[in-house]
Amino acid sequence: GLLALLSFLALSLSAGAQATTGNFEDFLKSFRSAARKGDRAALENMVRFPLPTAVDPRGLPEGDPVDPIARNDFKKYFAGIFHQDLRRLMAAAGKDALGVVGASDGSYYAALQKMTDQRSILYELYLQYGQEGGNSESYFGLIFGQVSGRYRLIGYYAKWPVR
Repeated sequence: GLLALLSFLALSLSAGAQATTGNFEDFLKSFRSAARKGDRAALENMVRFPLPTAVDPRGLPEGDPVDPIARNDFKKYFAGIFHQDLRRLMAAAGKDALGVVGASDGSYYAALQKMTDQRSILYELYLQYGQEGGNSESYFGLIFGQVSGRYRLIGYYAKWPVR
């Protein structure tokens, strides 16, 4: 009874401590699962707000992160960020879609790096895909970094604006 409960509590606390230390692979697995399910509440807890949702007109990599969305606007813009294509493609994306980026890769990444913990590694998940009924391609990118010891989505950009 009591010993089992204490063992469970100790394991739960230990698991919570591991989650907050920022193992990116575990975070990405949870993020992909929440995205696939369209779990807005779970995803909201995996985002650093305000979340930049575009790159200024100079484009990548020299443009700055712009069009931030505050936590209280997340519900309003959720479908624009976590659209059907993103949810479908994230579930199937291989490791080749994921790269490490940093401040030396351009001012966009340097600006995002400043929003993270000092020694945080930034990861970018970038995917291109064909548009239905046409020959044009679309794309989106998600940037992840550690904030207060936990990985979060810290930047989003796509061919089409969210706002």
